Amino acid sequence: MTPNIKWFSNYSGGVSGIVQLDNGQECAIAGIREVPIQLPNGNTITLHQVWHVPALKRSMVSIGMLIEDGYRTTLSESSWMISQGNMKIGSGYKDNNMYPLMTINLEGT
Repeated sequence: MTPNIKWFSNYSGGVSGIVQLDNGQECAIAGIREVPIQLPNGNTITLHQVWHVPALKRSMVSIGMLIEDGYRTTLSESSWMISQGNMKIGSGYKDNNMYPLMTINLEGT
């Protein structure tokens, strides 16, 4: 989910639906499509079925969707890693109980 419409490739608006956040806030889903992202190590991955939710303040990545797209995710007490086959795609460290996915560039911006 992301509030940034510029990140989408082949944007398809007009999708209706609501997503409920942990705090109970309900936010409208305005569209859905792919978002290509480039990681600091130079690898680019495309996230599929990403919801455009304008009311969000930050973007969130679904581990379940990464797994459905063939990626392997590993979370430990202090770090995370995304891989595909034998290739490491990206990694990072836990920060304030979150596992941030840092990017250097989002296509379309």
